Amino acid sequence: MMGVREKFRRLRRWIAGSNSQTEAEILHRMVGVTVLTLLTLVFFVIKFGALQKNEIEARATQHAHATKRAKTIVGRRGDIYDRTGNKILATTSLEPAVVLRGVPAYFDRKSAAYQLAVPLDMDPERLQKSFQTTSENILIKERLTEQEVSAVEKLGISGISIEHHYHRFYPLENLLGSVLGYLSVVTSEEVAPVIEVLDLNSEPELAKWIPLVDSLRAITGYDATPKKVTRKYQPDSYLARKGIELSYDDVLRGRSKRLGQVSDSRGRLFPLGSAEDVLLTAGDSILLSVDVDIQMVLDEQIEAHVKAQDARGGMGVILDAKTGDILAMSSYPFLDPNNFKAACGATSGQVDDGSNACRNKVVEFPFEPGSIAKMITAMIGFDVGAFEPGTRLPGVGSPCFVGRNKVRDTHGLKKGEEYTVSSAFRHSSNCAFAELGGRIGGKRFLQGLIRLGVGAKTGIDLPGERIGRAITSRTRMTEIDAKAAGYGYGYYTSIINMALLTAAVTMDGVKPIPQLVIGKRSHDSDNLEIIPRPKPQRVISKRAARQVKQLMVDAIMWEPEKGRAYHPARPKLYSAAGKTGTARINLGGNYTQKAYNTSFVGFAPAEEPEIVVALTLIDPQKNKLAAQAVGPVFRAVVDRVLPIRGIEAVELEEAHAQR
Repeated sequence: MMGVREKFRRLRRWIAGSNSQTEAEILHRMVGVTVLTLLTLVFFVIKFGALQKNEIEARATQHAHATKRAKTIVGRRGDIYDRTGNKILATTSLEPAVVLRGVPAYFDRKSAAYQLAVPLDMDPERLQKSFQTTSENILIKERLTEQEVSAVEKLGISGISIEHHYHRFYPLENLLGSVLGYLSVVTSEEVAPVIEVLDLNSEPELAKWIPLVDSLRAITGYDATPKKVTRKYQPDSYLARKGIELSYDDVLRGRSKRLGQVSDSRGRLFPLGSAEDVLLTAGDSILLSVDVDIQMVLDEQIEAHVKAQDARGGMGVILDAKTGDILAMSSYPFLDPNNFKAACGATSGQVDDGSNACRNKVVEFPFEPGSIAKMITAMIGFDVGAFEPGTRLPGVGSPCFVGRNKVRDTHGLKKGEEYTVSSAFRHSSNCAFAELGGRIGGKRFLQGLIRLGVGAKTGIDLPGERIGRAITSRTRMTEIDAKAAGYGYGYYTSIINMALLTAAVTMDGVKPIPQLVIGKRSHDSDNLEIIPRPKPQRVISKRAARQVKQLMVDAIMWEPEKGRAYHPARPKLYSAAGKTGTARINLGGNYTQKAYNTSFVGFAPAEEPEIVVALTLIDPQKNKLAAQAVGPVFRAVVDRVLPIRGIEAVELEEAHAQR
């Protein structure tokens, strides 16, 4: 039998392929080294694999920790356009802001304040004071320049970071400012915690709030069921305050979405999500019925004549005479939403005497209409059959008495003349229309005012509409009340309502319900979704509307035997119709002899009305009569707006002949 040692030697010789002892020894060493090398390599592979596994687990743990905090993103607010869809009235852009988030335990408030004060051009003491608050979310400064952003980043102050916030911008500044409204940062009261009563039996996970409730109970002594503390609004968020921004906030406002956050090596937080996540939160854009070109004409004329007449303020509105669409709306003094604090900071809550820029006077300034309301008296009288345009009014003249009040006519009759309803309207006779109010009677007059919507809200899609003393709250109207109402006193209305009633004349007795917004469009669509408009309401018969229309045409275009001078409101290029109104202002129950509202309502052209215009100058000092104070505003507006609407000018003689 061959021994084990001999077998091993033979095996080595076989592996070496030689009987040489020396060669076998060399090969043996080489094999040993090779095996050792392979074993070492296997060891390191296993070791590196274990390390890699630990690293992955560590990174996963860090990532999970980093994303425990979540951030609520709010999408971009939708834009606002004029009726063409080409002119942007309000838009939103991302602007850099410097903020303090989290307030690290080692945060040096004084040092940070003085470091930031220089590049941000801020008061260091005031900045330090803001850092002393208990809030951990402090907006330091918005709308930074590139230089300011670079300087803050170079400082590298822990807790201080640059964020990009949405900023609302109004490119046309004070054009339509009071109509659009504005946005402002929430107040401390709006951010203050709200304590909500909870049923912990149905929501056991909220039991963590019990210690806080116990603390509140100990401080206040108030014993109640467990509660949850929430915030009404997040710090630094913006709220719509007035105008279209407020009325359509739910359409324009970006939706919110909660995303996780990760941080980089510098501690900066970044939301986890895609660009699609942000786009899906964007608000819808809206289109207004307003035409910017027409709005510019109205603004220019109202501002120019308020200044020329040294008036406290002015207001006006232009409607499409066929549909009632609002083409322009102006309230002077103008409001620039980009700088709303200057106008609205201290005055927004005050009663408007005509000089408050923060109020949209078209819907927020009710007043006694004076002689423009003779149109309303005629509408009611013709509709109920109390009189006709040719009805004679024998014995009516100036002065006359309405109760104990002595009433006079500004434009009296010549000796021996007698009024008809038509001539009384043309001469704007107070005494004649007091008589007509009496013929209608208190009951029918009150019913007529209610049917016309006088003393009620118009339904316009704007907040803050005011109606003054409401007709609808009255249960009866005496004969004296009816006589005073006959020439425009004793009740209140707004210039928007007067414009709508004038539109009812041009639309054969149908009064439109105003709506500024035509439609909306989502961020991912070119299709305009039309927002349904309320159905117009018939307020008087077609016959009565056409009779009133003829009275208004005669008031502006009448030229008996060419002996009458042109009416100050008569346009140079078009025929027109209308009614002036001068009304004394009631101050604390007493009518002043010095302060007046001067108004005009009308339409043009007279034959086929295209636009309705309603205007008021508040307390003009140069001319107290509406014909001279506000008539020229109407004339200029008509001559400049109708060409924009594509209406060809005609010679006045031709226009008069067509009538």
